Amino acid sequence: MTRETIAAALMVWLLGAVVGWCAGWAARGDQNRRWHHGLQRQLAQALTELAQVRAELADALDELDDVQAIRWEAAQAPAAVPMTVHVSVAAPVAPSVTRHSAFVPPALVVEAAPALPAEGAPS
Repeated sequence: MTRETIAAALMVWLLGAVVGWCAGWAARGDQNRRWHHGLQRQLAQALTELAQVRAELADALDELDDVQAIRWEAAQAPAAVPMTVHVSVAAPVAPSVTRHSAFVPPALVVEAAPALPAEGAPS
């Protein structure tokens, strides 16, 4: 085989490969179109889902802003001072003190009750 024969055989083989590839591509045109339509449908669905997620995110961010504003307003408001009641209770008397002469028996202690001022009396 000469060099020219090898070159011609190689050219025929390459030309057949290119023609075969083109013929196969043309035969699979319907399959390629279906794949392309499927890809477009998937992209459209992804775009719709993305729009929904963005809307949900915007709503969530608005709600978060509202919650933060409420918390900030609550933190700025002065805290209410709790009402405090102080109660004094007399200490119990020890038994050794009751024998002392300075001890006043409970029967002699009179409970004082508040009285309203008399009519016409200056208050």
